[in-house]
Amino acid sequence: MKRINYIVSATIILGVLLFANWQTRISARSQDNLLQLSLTAEQERYALGEILELDFELKNVSDELLEIGKPSVYTGSLQLWLSEDGVNFREYKGPRWSMLNAGRNRMKLAAGETLHAKATLLYNDRFPTEHLNELYAAKYRRERIDTEFAATSAGRYWLKAVFKDGKTEIESEPLAIDIAEPVGLDTEVWERIKTDGAYAYFLQTGEVKYHPDSVFAERISDKLIKYNRNLENARRLK
Repeated sequence: MKRINYIVSATIILGVLLFANWQTRISARSQDNLLQLSLTAEQERYALGEILELDFELKNVSDELLEIGKPSVYTGSLQLWLSEDGVNFREYKGPRWSMLNAGRNRMKLAAGETLHAKATLLYNDRFPTEHLNELYAAKYRRERIDTEFAATSAGRYWLKAVFKDGKTEIESEPLAIDIAEPVGLDTEVWERIKTDGAYAYFLQTGEVKYHPDSVFAERISDKLIKYNRNLENARRLK
């Protein structure tokens, strides 16, 4: 990167801060001596109720061949944390995340080699706290997102990826994402679905949340798919 010499030290600091902020919005990365973890979003700005498309990148920055567990949100080796202030992060769990046993799913990662894993963010598989006393319930709410929509209000959010493999744990730098109020037809849709996580689950997976293998679920899915198709057509005609 071309280095720019500033005469005034205050200008140097300002320039560094502005660059850091710009870089974070595009891609956030962090590394230890062996691995580098990056998190990238398809867009910088989304609307409430819109699916966030994310890319996790894990790179071997050492000079040696590494053996690691395959990065996956479904085995829990990859995690995603979300913050509304850039400081306090809570874990997000998407549909079926951390449910698979990694077993001996190990792989070799050559020096300089990069792995990618895709994930989406919308529906949050919240941990029920209604049966807990307030002390334990408050603890879970501090550690995990407590709503079925990951984002329930407009504003700036920060996302952070974490890769865990045995004693190895590495975090990406926080990635800033702006989530705006929906406009036009989307406003009415959001008002109808924002309190029912089953909609978020369907939008993210294409499946009905409750009893997905039943005949009724299949019929409901067909109806919802047609509704979603009509909604997309209406948006294109606006």
